[in-house]
Order: sequence, then structure tokens, then C-alpha cells
Amino acid sequence: MSSGKKDIENQVKEPELASYQLVNGLGIINAALPKIRLICKKYHVHNLYLFGSALKGPFTNSSDIDFLVKFRSIPLEEYFENYINFKLELENVLGRKVDLLEKQTLHNPYLIQSIDESNLKVYGK
Repeated sequence: MSSGKKDIENQVKEPELASYQLVNGLGIINAALPKIRLICKKYHVHNLYLFGSALKGPFTNSSDIDFLVKFRSIPLEEYFENYINFKLELENVLGRKVDLLEKQTLHNPYLIQSIDESNLKVYGK
């Protein structure tokens, strides 16, 4: 990701969090962050970024949560099951549908630019 990235721990200070949660889904992510990190380790995630309405709004009760993921190298025969189980566990922890895009499969330059300009690192270095 480019210079638009931010880290979730430096995004919002505690007093600001309540009002920020009304605008987007960052509060949901913050509340589940320890579980999200465990899930990321379990499913060989290298980096996980939040983007879309959960980050920049408008975020409603029916909104899904959009993530961009890059997995560590795993055997090809395990890849599909790893992807599906990772997505399902995220949905279970977050209580919402998750749209999970894989970084290495992005080819649309407009989508890439949009994600690069507005994303938040949830997991990884």
C-alpha cells in the first residue's frame, strides 16, 4: 500500500472514539482487534487493511466490512480453505458480512488507487 496507509493504533484517541464510531465501523474493528489479530495469525495473514464504508462512511447497520488481505506463502492445496475459513471467522467475530479482497489479485487501477488513498492497517508490519 502507498503513503495513504495508517495504523489502527494511531488512528483515533480514546476521547474521540465514541463520535468517530458513529461515522464508520472503526469502533467494531477496535472492539474486536485482539480477536482479529489471533485470527490473522491462525490463517497465515501477512497484512490486513480496512477500507471502504467502514473506514470513511457512510456506515449503516447493514453495511459490510471491506478488507484487503495479503497471505503468507502457504501450499496451494490449502489456500482456498484458508481463505474461506479466515473470511468466515472474521464475519463471526465482527457480526457482519466481510468482503475480502486479496492484494495480489487486484488489477483494476481505479480500485487500487481508491484503496491506496484510504486504508487503515489492522494487522501486519
